[in-house]
Amino acid sequence: MIASGAELHFQWPGSLELLFRATLILAAAWAVHFALGGVNPRWRVTLWRAVSAALLVLPLTSAIAVTFPVELPGAIVQMGEYGFVPAVQQETRDFWNGIPWLELLWLGGASLFLLLLVRAHFKLARQVKSLSQADEAARELLTQVAQGVGYSGPLPDLRFSQSVEVPFACGMLKPVVVLPESMLAPGFKSELPAVLAHEVSHMRMADLAWSFIAQVVRCLLWFHPFARPVPDAHRAACEDVCNTAAAG
Repeated sequence: MIASGAELHFQWPGSLELLFRATLILAAAWAVHFALGGVNPRWRVTLWRAVSAALLVLPLTSAIAVTFPVELPGAIVQMGEYGFVPAVQQETRDFWNGIPWLELLWLGGASLFLLLLVRAHFKLARQVKSLSQADEAARELLTQVAQGVGYSGPLPDLRFSQSVEVPFACGMLKPVVVLPESMLAPGFKSELPAVLAHEVSHMRMADLAWSFIAQVVRCLLWFHPFARPVPDAHRAACEDVCNTAAAG
């Protein structure tokens, strides 16, 4: 019996198989999440980013298999009553023929939620663009704060709004920090550096991009009860890390 070199095969896994593997990953992640509740929140940030990345590449990694084909001697491979005839049959799936209705339901739900996610991001970008920009003194303070927290990326735009009550950061490609207009008051001047340090820390840690990835995972697994809270858990861990950075 002679073994030849390894061969790489690609076969799309079944829906139930993918669901089972995703459930195992999510169940293990939540167990680790609760175990890490009292330790450094950076571990929880790393956990949910690793889980989000793993779930996105799960279909691809599940579809790749390495096999080692075996070549049998010619004396064994013969036709006859007592002969041994190896038979290896590999089924190929046609995606467009015979799709079960459950897969259609998943596809429709995932498409809808992804569309709503993208629409919400574009709507927020338009709203932020219409806000009033900060003055030169506030931008200078933002520059100093960014240097203080070690942020080396593009300096975010700073805008104020009357309709928001809490500050937030947005924009993966063009980062923006939005502050409530009440923070322009002279009495808030001493607290403004800590607020800016918190928001800039989100950008330094790439929280905006990873939060979007976690939201994509929730859209793809919109039906899964373990997947729906993933973006919130990641966001809460990021907030804890940035609070520590702002306090320091």
